[in-house]
This record gives sequence, C-alpha cells and structure tokens, in this order.
Amino acid sequence: MILVDYKGLKAEVMIRQQREYERMLQSADEPVPVVIDFTDSTPDSMFIEEMKRIGVEYHSKVSRHAFVGITGLLKILVHGYIAKTRLPTEMCETLDAAKDFIASA
Repeated sequence: MILVDYKGLKAEVMIRQQREYERMLQSADEPVPVVIDFTDSTPDSMFIEEMKRIGVEYHSKVSRHAFVGITGLLKILVHGYIAKTRLPTEMCETLDAAKDFIASA
C-alpha cells in the first residue's frame, strides 16, 4: 500500500510529496492500493493539474484508491477521476476507514 500524506500541507510542499508519489508508482511492478489523505491541505491549480496527469498516466499502476479529507473542488475532480478510471474507490472520513477499505480487497 502507498500512503500519500498531504494532511495540513500547503501547495508547494504538496507538489514535492506528489513527485515522490509519482516515483513510487513508476517503480511499482504491479498495481498497488493507494490511500491519499488531503485533510486540511491547501492544493493550488498547479497541484491539481499534476494530480490529473498522474492519475491518467499511472492509473494502471493502482489497484484501488481511498481518499481522505476530500472537499470542494477536489471532490468534483475525484468524482471525475473515479468515472474515468473505474477503479474501486472510496472517499472516507478518516484514515482508519480508508485503510479498512484498502484491506477489504
């Protein structure tokens, strides 16, 4: 499982984390489950554009997603991502709920 923790981060730090997430996906030999925590984070438009690019480019490397702390514009983008990739995906209230979803596979 890959855990991407953006909790409480501002956009510039989120982008650095995002690059590390992309490297982890690149090195994955088979699809892996991913939990992404956006709780109290502040993404900007550049981050969102990169998020969309990574989602499209690496969706075959992900077996299922669980998102935590999704609000506002991110909620709309995640729904679009879910529709496009058709991966098993859950939007969760807590990190524990997200991990439970991933473990239920």
